[in-house]
Amino acid sequence: MKLQDKKVAVVGGGPGGLTLAKLLQLKGVNVTVYERDSNKEVRQQGATLDLHEESGLEALRRANLMNEFKASFRPDAGRLRVLDE
Repeated sequence: MKLQDKKVAVVGGGPGGLTLAKLLQLKGVNVTVYERDSNKEVRQQGATLDLHEESGLEALRRANLMNEFKASFRPDAGRLRVLDE
């Protein structure tokens, strides 16, 4: 593997960055995640994610993160409608 014996930096501790870091760690890569926010209360956290079976959800499965995902996701978030300004 080309990343063997190298240090990898992942910038951003959101769902994508953390999933990437976990996948790399499972392959034995030395990973450090950098996040500018000191904790999740510093600012309003992101938007709703659109995860597809063959991409985002597959990455979570491969990273063994489905239990963590299911503990935090909002199953009805896709049903939001803005009806007025």
